[in-house]
Amino acid sequence: MILRWLAAAVAVYLVYAAILFLLQRTMMYPGTRLAPGPSSLGADGAAVGVEEVALESEAGAIRAWYAPAAQTAPAGPGPGAILFHGNAELADDLIPAFRPLAELGVSALFVEYPGFGGEPGRPTETTIMAVAETAYDWLAGRNEVDAKLVIALGRSLGTGPAAALTLRRPIAALVLWAPFVSVGHLALRSYGVPPFLARDRFDTRAALREYDGAVILFHGRRDGVIPFSNSEILADAHPEARLVEWSCGHNDCPPRPDALWGPLSAFLEEAGLVDRGTFD
Repeated sequence: MILRWLAAAVAVYLVYAAILFLLQRTMMYPGTRLAPGPSSLGADGAAVGVEEVALESEAGAIRAWYAPAAQTAPAGPGPGAILFHGNAELADDLIPAFRPLAELGVSALFVEYPGFGGEPGRPTETTIMAVAETAYDWLAGRNEVDAKLVIALGRSLGTGPAAALTLRRPIAALVLWAPFVSVGHLALRSYGVPPFLARDRFDTRAALREYDGAVILFHGRRDGVIPFSNSEILADAHPEARLVEWSCGHNDCPPRPDALWGPLSAFLEEAGLVDRGTFD
């Protein structure tokens, strides 16, 4: 009798795991169901001072939005940032929150994912990283950007490609907002399925162990989507990582703008990427 119940439980679990395996990309990339045209852009499809560009990657022609620095330092080209958004939003949703980068002298490129907001292709780790590499090459090739001063910044899902980019291109600093250890780690902790079933791994911890640049992590203590413990694990993976705790969850962070911009601007200045006094 016990063996019969055990066999039934194993069968149910295997069906459950198989369903999750088949549906994982649908669950991981809900932004593929979002139509283009989020409210961060004006009626004419472009925010003031933001240029729409096409990134010709191996995954196809993917749109991105470029916000050049308000001014550059007298010495010449300045830093640039590539921004990767979460799984239930679009690239230009991040524009309002990160427009202050321009005032710090940082040119910013907001990158879309294949399949999101009407873009061609399908999102996978391979296609997203193809776009990420193309985005880096495009930004580093700008006259106003110093290729040695490129920052990778990711939020939620976007922390995966931001961290992975450090393994493929020279990244001067890494900024991770609500990061996860790896997709496999989330699969085990949140759904109880073995990590090897993750088709897109985005192993952030492995990337941090190899990265020797500056790292800052932001995470809400009450995050129910990606638990705060993920950032604690990642902070331990990099000897110089700085962890900023917020009193919020996942989608209600930061609790106030200065909770992000105070630590972030100080971090960028200490990393030698910006000089806040130059742009006052």
